[in-house]
Amino acid sequence: MTDEIIKSSEEIVKEFFEEVFKDESLDKATREALFELFQAGNLSKVAIEKKLESIREAAVKEDDNPKKD
Repeated sequence: MTDEIIKSSEEIVKEFFEEVFKDESLDKATREALFELFQAGNLSKVAIEKKLESIREAAVKEDDNPKKD
């Protein structure tokens, strides 16, 4: 028998989302949105779609109204 500790699925998923959150090669708003949904325990397809749609709408709005310096 081995002394290796096998992580639970919850630990694995938590570590995955922590790594996604830190990965700066991914879109920051998307990383934050997914991490927030995970922390809230609301990582359903519908919740993800709504959150990402909201991010897209905000980005389009920002592109349409660029900040003036």
